[in-house]
Amino acid sequence: METKMAPQIVMFVLSVLIGSGGLSSVRLPVYKEHRIEALCAAQGHKRSVSLGKQPAVFTFNSFNKRTLQCHLELHLLSEEFGFYVFIDKLWVEKTPSCSGDFLQFGRDFAFLTSYKSKKYCDRIEPTTKVTLETEDGAVSKIDFGSTSSSAREYMERNEKDMDIWISIKPPALGQEQKQLRLVVTPFKKSCSGSDAWWWPCKGSGQCVRRDLLCDGVLNCAGGDSVGDEQADVCTTRVQPAGVYFNLPLLLISVLGGVTGLICVLCCAKLVMFCVKRKHQEEQSEEGDIATERLKSEDRELFVNPSAPPEEELCDLPELPPSYMEAVMTGGNPNPPTYTDHSYNSSIK
Repeated sequence: METKMAPQIVMFVLSVLIGSGGLSSVRLPVYKEHRIEALCAAQGHKRSVSLGKQPAVFTFNSFNKRTLQCHLELHLLSEEFGFYVFIDKLWVEKTPSCSGDFLQFGRDFAFLTSYKSKKYCDRIEPTTKVTLETEDGAVSKIDFGSTSSSAREYMERNEKDMDIWISIKPPALGQEQKQLRLVVTPFKKSCSGSDAWWWPCKGSGQCVRRDLLCDGVLNCAGGDSVGDEQADVCTTRVQPAGVYFNLPLLLISVLGGVTGLICVLCCAKLVMFCVKRKHQEEQSEEGDIATERLKSEDRELFVNPSAPPEEELCDLPELPPSYMEAVMTGGNPNPPTYTDHSYNSSIK
């Protein structure tokens, strides 16, 4: 029965995983969060971070008691991808030539640094999303404040690896807390307009994941007028933000579910087999004990036969008197003569 039901159960699990419930269980978080103070806890050491194809947010938001010297090396999946960095917030101390606090990008070749960008230390306020009423209805756009979108951007198209250097000194007494927020988006260097998962940015030609469209964060270079936050894109996008399915992960989840189900069935069958075998052994032991008991009783009867009960002995007739008792009871002690015997009388 269990063997016949196993294929049906497996097919049921496959249908559930491939359905909406299975797809939602493998939905990936859109942005991977990283705390810079945690990544750079070991001062003076380069920290490698693998992004793959997933965008990431790097934040610093704490009172540091000593100067933070951080060197991050970000890695992508292959040479097919590049980096787009958007500085959403930068609250550090501005100094001439950014000799104190600074943010810098670059790349290296082998163990040597081959390129470094300019240092960023100007104050950059976080962006806000505003809604404007137009004749066609409400339209949302990003407000960059006093810092333009081009002054917030950095792009790395040449390598699949990128370096970030961060230096933040402890704030002076009475000075506000220093903060930093970077959004790093892996982009595909080329794609077609009919691509189901990647959307071509109009301004830069780079391609970003479609689930990043219209999420309030700039992921394409060129600002929201030609990027992924423009109004016409947000009204005609194919997929809503936050929905992105990783097909290899889905297949792994399905195979993992089927393998787990098979393991559960095998374990259940093994447990039932062990219980059944133990029950048979207990029955066999009980039968052996009963047989040994019968054999023991038979041996006791053979070696020590039981005497008849006293009641049977009482019912037996009394023994006849002995010869001397019969002679001494007053009868004739001499035996009868031949002539007196009844046998002789009957002949006559």
